[in-house]
Amino acid sequence: MHAPSPKRPATKKSRKAFWLKQLHMWHWMSSAVSLIGLVLFAVTGFTLNHAADIEGTPVVSEKTAQIPLGTSRPARQGRTRRCQGATAETRRRLG
Repeated sequence: MHAPSPKRPATKKSRKAFWLKQLHMWHWMSSAVSLIGLVLFAVTGFTLNHAADIEGTPVVSEKTAQIPLGTSRPARQGRTRRCQGATAETRRRLG
């Protein structure tokens, strides 16, 4: 039997192989993501450009709600927030 050989430090060739494998893996992964995006845009583009060919009926629903007292703030009087820090000429223009 042979004695186990000591670990050799990574050579330049093995480092290059590692990075090439990583590059190859990331390349196909990014290509898969791009393909999914392309198919998504194709489907949405088709549905937008051929909306008349797709049957459907619009549904309209109305809902009303009431805000409990004390949760809303009263409207400000006078100068608004957008005028704070502005020059007198700018304040005059903004109103």
